[in-house]
Amino acid sequence: MLHSLLLMAAIGWTFASGGASAEVFSQNPYATMSIIGADAVTLGKADRGFAFAVRMVDPQGQPIEGLTVEFFNDYIICIPLDPHCVLPPGEVYGHFDGDQSGIKVLTGADGVATSSLYHGGTASGTYFVAAYVSVYGSARNMEILKTLPSSVGRFTITQFGADAVDAIPALGPSGAWMLTLAAMLAALRSLGMRRVRLGAARTMRQEAG
Repeated sequence: MLHSLLLMAAIGWTFASGGASAEVFSQNPYATMSIIGADAVTLGKADRGFAFAVRMVDPQGQPIEGLTVEFFNDYIICIPLDPHCVLPPGEVYGHFDGDQSGIKVLTGADGVATSSLYHGGTASGTYFVAAYVSVYGSARNMEILKTLPSSVGRFTITQFGADAVDAIPALGPSGAWMLTLAAMLAALRSLGMRRVRLGAARTMRQEAG
């Protein structure tokens, strides 16, 4: 069975991974989370990034400003000795701008926290990005949330990896010929470098002798 690192380690509860859309797993009684915009995201090779957003409100429905919201990859882990558990490859997971697997964002006057752009990984698969408002996340969080549980939501990412060779169809036959020529030149250059290294090694042995 697959389980998320967030739900096992950060919250201390155990939930099975699955589903096809975002969901809020727990709500703090003083700070309620809702998903803003798309909750299930499909990323392809041509996508330039996606921003996640959540809104935090108090029991009266008023926006809460200044809360720290953490957005991060909700990595999947396996329960030890479970023969049916298969971890996704690391290349599946994407990252936020700056090659960050997780970021922290403050809610604005409207109660909304929006992440920087998130870019998918290089392999196809399905995984999750979490939005986490921890009671321990900041002094402001502690002041407002007061107690456990923290508010936690999760976005589902369905991802399609890039093609092995992406430029040839756009360039046509001439592009294929240029790619082949470039590969030949690279091979020749590599061969030449090996010969230079072998010659240098031979010279060093002669000088040592």
